[in-house]
Amino acid sequence: MIQKEFYPVGTIVSLFNTKERLMISGYYQKNNQSDKVWDYVGVLYPNGFLTPNRMVLFDHEQIESKYYLGCQNTEQMSFISSLNNKNSKEEDVL
Repeated sequence: MIQKEFYPVGTIVSLFNTKERLMISGYYQKNNQSDKVWDYVGVLYPNGFLTPNRMVLFDHEQIESKYYLGCQNTEQMSFISSLNNKNSKEEDVL
């Protein structure tokens, strides 16, 4: 089983070909128009949540730089492990 790398909620990143920074606010979000499931959902940093249409869906491979790593503790690590287990079993993780 391949374990997928996930940054914790609160991590601040920038994506390739963008100037804005994003703060990771969640995992495995589905785009309703395309049904694609993305690794992360983020909000603009430092603005935070403004409106639902300002949230950004992106995959781990799109991250160019990491500026701040969010909280890592046993609870977060257990959650990421459960995401990987559900993903490996091809269950609905949403």
